Amino acid sequence: MSSLVYAPAFEFAVLDEPADLRHAQVLANALARAVDTKDAYTHSHCETVAELCALMAVELGFDAAHVFKIRLAGLLHDVGKIGVPDAILQKPGRLTGAEFDLMKAHPTLGARILAAAELHDEAGWVLAHHERPDGKGYPH
Repeated sequence: MSSLVYAPAFEFAVLDEPADLRHAQVLANALARAVDTKDAYTHSHCETVAELCALMAVELGFDAAHVFKIRLAGLLHDVGKIGVPDAILQKPGRLTGAEFDLMKAHPTLGARILAAAELHDEAGWVLAHHERPDGKGYPH
């Protein structure tokens, strides 16, 4: 179960994107919809991650443009799942080792997609979204 605490200071995080970043938002929405066609769970999950990322960025004191980029990365963190076979994405049970290896490729593919769209900061964050401080994450 998850929860979200509201405070008026957080309203900043959900304001409209800066005008010069509108193209990035349109691109992000298109990419997110492409992932949605493969995995219906991903849409609500990615929207939640995007909003939580933005809220944390606001709390950390980042400026509006940086908050926007962090929100964008949250929205697109699973875009690499486009390259994961449907049978793995929609498997109801536990993944085999080989299946999990294929799943673990999604941060790398997602980073490549975002880099190709010239979203380089976001690509780096997406690449690292399954890394862990103890070194047990992936892909590195």
